[in-house]
Amino acid sequence: MFSLEPSQIFVKGAGSPTVKLLDVRAPLEVEHGALPYCAFEPILTDSERHQVGIQYKEKGQESAIELGYELTGPYLPSRIQRWRDICSSGPTAAMCWRGGLRSQLTLEFMDLPEVPRVAGGYKALRQYLIEQMPQHLLERKIVVLTGLTGSGKTRLLKALEGASTLEPLKLQGVDLEGLANHRGSAFGNQGKQPAQATFENHLAAEILLSPAKTLLLEDESRNIGRLELPGSLWETMRGAQGILLVASVKERSQQIFEDYVQVETARLGQEELRQNLEGNFNKLKQRLGTAQVERGIEMLEDAQKNRAWLKPESHQPWIELLLEGYYDPLYRKGLEKSGREIVFRGSFDTVLEHLQKKARG
Repeated sequence: MFSLEPSQIFVKGAGSPTVKLLDVRAPLEVEHGALPYCAFEPILTDSERHQVGIQYKEKGQESAIELGYELTGPYLPSRIQRWRDICSSGPTAAMCWRGGLRSQLTLEFMDLPEVPRVAGGYKALRQYLIEQMPQHLLERKIVVLTGLTGSGKTRLLKALEGASTLEPLKLQGVDLEGLANHRGSAFGNQGKQPAQATFENHLAAEILLSPAKTLLLEDESRNIGRLELPGSLWETMRGAQGILLVASVKERSQQIFEDYVQVETARLGQEELRQNLEGNFNKLKQRLGTAQVERGIEMLEDAQKNRAWLKPESHQPWIELLLEGYYDPLYRKGLEKSGREIVFRGSFDTVLEHLQKKARG
């Protein structure tokens, strides 16, 4: 049985880890903090772990191990097979909370000598990633992609991401909103956000593994939903130069229709989405005023008439009301306050062409 250090797994500029991770922690532990490039197959369920933990405190390790065998006995063969299946797909390292007994037993049960465990487990890997981030930010140029809501910033980052799968690029986009699972809240609930630790882990890993010399990040506030950007990244972004994506209100309305109405209607259904949007309008009364909120809700109701819900023009009025009455003033105030130097500006195609040239050097 041998171990891999965190620095041997997440190697600077490697693009991806040297091994996939088999995380055998309990589901509740993973919910509180997960790493990328992991397959999750617990050695103990939450309930089993709780019972074993009590036994350990009351009667010691040997008794706790005996209880663990008793609880998992009927299920152990199937768990071992799932672990082996994961390890058979490529180089893999087993990981528990601190690289202790759970990962050791997992390896003993699998009986695969070529599979190592992670030295120090999840705790050591997370500590390594977080501690390395400030230095890796210093070694790269950070550029902030800015622009009014709906101008296509996320779409542009994804276009760059697609290009990077074909060849290594000198410039790479980092989708902060995607990692945080959060889009413009007034346009609808996009689902549950990850734990703060999970967000930080994925972000730190992406920055460390990137072979690019320049990282392009979407302009964000310190908080993305209920998640917070790490201090080192936030301070770096505050002083970074910006590229401004320019789009008309009509173009932005179309983008928001595609990103929110089309996608969320497919996920939630028309009525649930309409109710969510109405609820979000009501939360903006202090910003927009009661009259504008009521007007926006009427526009939403109009969009439902004559089976026109999936037509972009049905949603253009309320989307533009939100853009011009709420998002645009907020953005302009933030840009003015930041004092960010804009080094390039243009339409989606113009900015994409500019960035692709930069990316290929």
